[in-house]
Amino acid sequence: LAVAQAAAGKQPESDRTLAELEQRATIIPSDREVRRLHWARGQIAHRRGDTAAAVQHFDRAVAMLPPAGAIVAPPSPHTDVLLEAAEANIKAGRDAAAAPLLERLQTGPERMFRMDSYARSLYLLAQVYERRGDPARARAQYTRFLELWRGGDLEPAWVADAEKKLRALPQ
Repeated sequence: LAVAQAAAGKQPESDRTLAELEQRATIIPSDREVRRLHWARGQIAHRRGDTAAAVQHFDRAVAMLPPAGAIVAPPSPHTDVLLEAAEANIKAGRDAAAAPLLERLQTGPERMFRMDSYARSLYLLAQVYERRGDPARARAQYTRFLELWRGGDLEPAWVADAEKKLRALPQ
């Protein structure tokens, strides 16, 4: 709710909702509630363009994730937290921090609940590998991304970019 309020430009309401969430996190001694608070604050900071604060909150949220999410319903927030944390780290120029997050997202069983996040991780990790000078791994990620998303209507610019990169990367 706080994230939606902030996105709608209702910052005072968002701040009140975050305060309520923080109060609940102190009443209920649970990493889940504190993690949820950091995740929400990270999302809001990321959308505001405050990358440093976003990375800080996302790093805290990721550190509080259990090693693996539930493989039965309800879905865990693992894939969304990991993807958003990786995106913030990439924006901050921290590819070394983003890569393990994306790799963890791709190997975790909870990815089956959020295949869109999984597909996005393929494209983002391909870019990270490409910037690191690892064309073979970049090629594998772009190829898998296109297998899942080519011909779809989500992120057409990403699809076009991945196709272009595959033509340019060495075999």
